Amino acid sequence: MRKFVPIALKTPEGAWRKWALALGVPLALALGVLLYLYFGPRSSSGRWAYFRALLLDRATFEKFTIQPGSRCDDAPFAFPTAGAVIGLWDQSYRPGHRHSGLDIFPGT
Repeated sequence: MRKFVPIALKTPEGAWRKWALALGVPLALALGVLLYLYFGPRSSSGRWAYFRALLLDRATFEKFTIQPGSRCDDAPFAFPTAGAVIGLWDQSYRPGHRHSGLDIFPGT
């Protein structure tokens, strides 16, 4: 009985590198764009875009700033510092993630 010998596939020298680059670079770019779109800046009900607009207009930001010690209706807590509340409790910023507090930005 003869021993099995695999048939060698011959490709021109360096051809696999050209194919790897031709397929790999666009795939890597597409993956990068998809990751950016998934994890990149996005807003929940437009709050982050609104916050950016507030930072550009100081007069409007001061109008929405909450002062230390102030309280919302019958809330069980008072605000500890001055700033605009952007992130709220139980708000979802991305799938599978629920916010667990308040984000208060001083605008400085």
